[in-house]
Formats: sequence, C-alpha cells, structure tokens
Amino acid sequence: MAINSEQIKKDIIDQLYWDRAVDASHIMVDVSDGRVTLKGSVPSLSARRTAYTDAVMIPGVVSVDDRELRVELPPALPAAIDDELKMRVEKVLSWNADIDATEITVSVNAGYVTLSGHVDAYWKKIQAEELVSDMLGVREVENALSVVPTESRTDKSIADDIMSALKRRIDVDINLVDVTVENGVVTLSGTVPNWSTLLDVERIPRYTAGVVEVINDLAATIP
Repeated sequence: MAINSEQIKKDIIDQLYWDRAVDASHIMVDVSDGRVTLKGSVPSLSARRTAYTDAVMIPGVVSVDDRELRVELPPALPAAIDDELKMRVEKVLSWNADIDATEITVSVNAGYVTLSGHVDAYWKKIQAEELVSDMLGVREVENALSVVPTESRTDKSIADDIMSALKRRIDVDINLVDVTVENGVVTLSGTVPNWSTLLDVERIPRYTAGVVEVINDLAATIP
C-alpha cells in the first residue's frame, strides 16, 4: 500500500527534529508522489548531508532534492575570510594520514571550496570532500579531484571484485543488480530492497581498487 504524501512529510519532519545533528527549525519539506524537496537553510554542509540522509530513509520516499537547502552560518559566527578558510582546509587535508595533500590544490571563493589535483583511490576523493564539508564556514564543495590508481587493473577484475562483495550481502539479490565498468568508471543499476541498502551498496565500489568514479543508478523498491 502506497504511503500518502502527508504521512511521508510528517515522518521526515519528525525525523529531522529528532536528529540532534540537524537544526530543523529552518528546513521546509515538500512531498509530491514520494519525491521530496528540502528547502530553507542549515548551518553547515554536514548538516545538509545529514538532512538528506534522514529524508531518504523514510518509507515511501522515491527521491530527495536538497539543492534549495542553503548553507548559512549562524548570525553569531563571522564568515571566514577566503584566505583564512583556504589555509584551514589545507591544514585539515594535510593532517589526514590517508591523503597526500601535496597533490591537492585548494581554492576558495566566498566560502565555496574547489578541490583539484589528484588522489590514488576513489575513496580518498570522497574522504577529502567529506573532511572539507564538515568544516565551519564552507558553503559548498566542488570536488574536481581526479583518481589516478597506483595499480593497473582490468575492468573485468574490478567488476568481479564488486560482484563478489555483493554476493556476501544477505540483503542484496545479485540477480537484480547490474555492475558495468568502463575505464575504471563503475555504473550500478537495478533494484535493491531499500534506501539503506542502496547507500551501503554504493560504498562497495568506493573502496574497490582501480575504481576512478562511481555512477549510482540503483533504485530502491518502494512499498
């Protein structure tokens, strides 16, 4: 039985107000046929990411659009000067043991951070973005990092590794999931039982050696 839009909206709002990692007081929720739009403002990119995850996990949700959810600093906190923010971003990256920050260039414009250069694994590209997104004063992150793996792998070996990992999951029917790899770019398609599984499955190619990009076209089965 399909869940009506009003119930989905109520469940999302309840979840947002329950979650202490999100200040939901300035978030508005619109729902139409299971498609959710989040509007308003949050104090950080990490809060926006958490709000997205909270919404997407609610039963009946088909998709979540958070592009109208702005990042606005609390009035009591001064906006970081771009040069200062750039130095802070560079320090955070340099302090991380997994990332070679000497290969990353940081630029900042009005709180909008661009990361360019390269890393040697796809998960490090994602980690660099998450580290920066959690920083106060960052309004948006453009992740222009390229992935240059240190080992050469065939597309078939990458696909085989991903499929083996999928087979180890009890909540995934591998007959309903397709994995294609072209020049290290992984595309996931098909269906999984819910959004939680969908997000977990996306992490499998993220940590697979040789992957340079992941395109997630999976759909969650909506009751």
